[in-house]
Amino acid sequence: MKLKHGLISETIISICIPGAIISLFILLFKLGAISSVQTGYLLPSVITLAAIFYLGFKKISLSNIGIKREGFRRSVLYSAIFIIIFLIYGILNYHQRANLENTTLKIFLGGLYSIFIIALGEEIWARGIIFNLLEKLKGGYFALLASSLVFGLFHIRRGVDAIVFGLIFGLSFGFVRLKTKNILGLILSHGIFILINTYLLA
Repeated sequence: MKLKHGLISETIISICIPGAIISLFILLFKLGAISSVQTGYLLPSVITLAAIFYLGFKKISLSNIGIKREGFRRSVLYSAIFIIIFLIYGILNYHQRANLENTTLKIFLGGLYSIFIIALGEEIWARGIIFNLLEKLKGGYFALLASSLVFGLFHIRRGVDAIVFGLIFGLSFGFVRLKTKNILGLILSHGIFILINTYLLA
């Protein structure tokens, strides 16, 4: 019983930490203390640093949250299929086209930022730490649904559409996490998706 209560407390804390960071940035933006652009760059950076600090503080093994070689290829393959579907949907429904204005250097730096800051932090929290705790608490399918909802709410500052897309994205990537037990492929695919949407398409 004590173990379960401890697990519940840890799960709540793991959800509240990124939630509090996001809420703080929303408040700072509303107060005019930071701009939309600053929020876009600073928020993911703080989220990622918080995730890394949390892993170190709790002494959580990277393999326990899915950062390992086992299942990497399947994780890349399955998540890439979902990314292709999302990109095709975006191109067909939002009339996206190639963005020829960005330089090679900007695209390269954007790729590094997309993978090692945005995708890394979001995947460690949502499909790593939170998913792992929820799975221990209530099983894999509960973890899939609940972590996807949390991931959708992570995008609340961008509005309802972003929450809904985040939920769908979370269900897709959560399914891959459930089947492969690996988030390395998710980090890579997630980062590439952000890179393409932000720097290669307009």
